[in-house]
Amino acid sequence: MTFLPTVQPARASRAANALPDPESKQAFAELLTSFEQEFAPTDDVELRLIQKMASARVRISLTQARQTEVWNEAIDRVPEGDLTPSHRMALTFHALCETDALDCLHRQEDRYFRQYIQAVNLLLDSRRSNPTALSSPPRTRTFRSATKSRRP
Repeated sequence: MTFLPTVQPARASRAANALPDPESKQAFAELLTSFEQEFAPTDDVELRLIQKMASARVRISLTQARQTEVWNEAIDRVPEGDLTPSHRMALTFHALCETDALDCLHRQEDRYFRQYIQAVNLLLDSRRSNPTALSSPPRTRTFRSATKSRRP
């Protein structure tokens, strides 16, 4: 049996409040609504797991957007000159390897992905251990089919 802590209702909105901009908060709200409809939480614990899933997914998207920004900024710093596009990309990659920016972003993305998967697994484990909570299992989608690719 999986131990799932209880969640105070006041903590429910903290995940949305921690997001950096209104667009992210809107994306979180839309994803949360979608997950609530898809998984139909039966208690506060399931609701908190669904909130964690939505928060992690939005943060993954933000991290991927930041990775793209880092690449674009690095490409812009390499002079065009007589370089072929592949040579310019190689110089960009070399410059990025000298910093820890991409490593940090990849670690963040992986951490958020693990948080998402952990919440999904806890939700499904909770439902398997309490079969009376739902008469049928929730309709699930894979992470990759619900979002863009994990890597840019």
